[in-house]
Amino acid sequence: MERIRKYLIRIAIILGITLLIAFIFSWIFSFNIALLTNGIRANQITVFDRDFDANGNEVKIITSETFADEPILAYLEKSSLGFWRLVYSDEFITEDGLKKERLAAVLMKPTGLINFSKNSGSIFTSETNHYYYGRNAVKAIDLSRIDIPKNVAISVHQSNSEYWIHLTICSNSEEVRHFSIIEALSEKGFLNIK
Repeated sequence: MERIRKYLIRIAIILGITLLIAFIFSWIFSFNIALLTNGIRANQITVFDRDFDANGNEVKIITSETFADEPILAYLEKSSLGFWRLVYSDEFITEDGLKKERLAAVLMKPTGLINFSKNSGSIFTSETNHYYYGRNAVKAIDLSRIDIPKNVAISVHQSNSEYWIHLTICSNSEEVRHFSIIEALSEKGFLNIK
């Protein structure tokens, strides 16, 4: 009976050590595991932006490719325990199987601001961040030729036909709400939208 008890204790110790090693391994490589389990290549990522959300969790906006060689824009979040998970992704393939010409609509960090003034009282404004990625730029994007509304900040990084756009909006006005950077760029001939 004593021999069986010692044998079970050894098995429990070995099993506990194995589980601890598996936990540490999955914690260390959780970012790559989150990508691979969602069909995203972990060796070809470009970190577009990294920040913290309203809960204090680290977030990353990345571009990469799926295992089917399709580009993807993804929003990943790190939990309070340190494990990464995919929150949102946007691929080039639409529901009807047609290819889109751009990736967009990853929204991050909506923030509310209240401005106080003596004359007009308090004014509530919000800030939202929009991220766009595409491979359909026809020429170098020149923002000086675009009519950008007030309270909109745009950052563009471009390499040949590939581009990354970070759009920050700090307003609730109708003009800003209906502003589309992709439409503005395609109207001026910077993007090839079919």
